[in-house]
Amino acid sequence: MEIGISYLLRGGVLLSGILLLVGLGLLWITGDTSCPSNVLSLNWIIWGDPFLAPSHIIFLGFFTLIFT
Repeated sequence: MEIGISYLLRGGVLLSGILLLVGLGLLWITGDTSCPSNVLSLNWIIWGDPFLAPSHIIFLGFFTLIFT
């Protein structure tokens, strides 16, 4: 059981790191620093507007880390 939890935690941290790196890479490539103010709801984090905006992917990475 401990090994299963260990793999789950490692996977969550790895997924979070990948999302953060992808988001930062897209931010660097596109230069899109837009982030809606006062719209940071769970619906925005899951679906985003637009969905693949760098800020959306970075927020998704942070929340993946928090939920892990």
